[in-house]
Amino acid sequence: MFARAKLQLPATSQRLLVSIGLGLVDFVEALGALKTIRAAFPGARITGLVGPACADLAKLCPYLDFAEACAPLDGSKAKSIDVQRLRASNFDLALVVDGGVGLGPMAGKIAPKAQIAAVASAHPNRLTALDEGLSIYGLPRPFAPELGWVRQRLRDPPRLQPSFYNLPASYLLLAPSTNAPSPPAMVDFFRVAIERALR
Repeated sequence: MFARAKLQLPATSQRLLVSIGLGLVDFVEALGALKTIRAAFPGARITGLVGPACADLAKLCPYLDFAEACAPLDGSKAKSIDVQRLRASNFDLALVVDGGVGLGPMAGKIAPKAQIAAVASAHPNRLTALDEGLSIYGLPRPFAPELGWVRQRLRDPPRLQPSFYNLPASYLLLAPSTNAPSPPAMVDFFRVAIERALR
């Protein structure tokens, strides 16, 4: 949907819109790229465009200054945001890290005068797509996704404690994507994820 020409992003951009994706998994997978973008534009005001499911978490993310919950263009999953209000922000750069699907098309409507850069294509491996996309635009390889800031920002609420779930020790939370494959495939995916986490 968006051309991925080889170019340098304007280092002077001060108002960035980043289209991240609809689901929690989309948000977590994009954290490494968001950290890279934050480092590349340390003085910019960065607004993340996310789905309603992860809006509250996105508002706590240290790599974003603002987070806006948004529905796809057809408005099928939630009430859409106030496009006119966001246009008043006069974004000068819009980065699409969700592959141009989901919330990607909203970037052009919200930031009609901004340069739009598609950082990630609709690649089956989103982390690979983000890696390739950032390098095309002259940004370094993305940092590994990390959630160390979550506990600090949420201040260790009771719902995150193992005892809340009657567990005796630390636990691993596995969240399926909104576009998850068939149940057998997800079981296999989670099995591999658990094996890696326990290494």
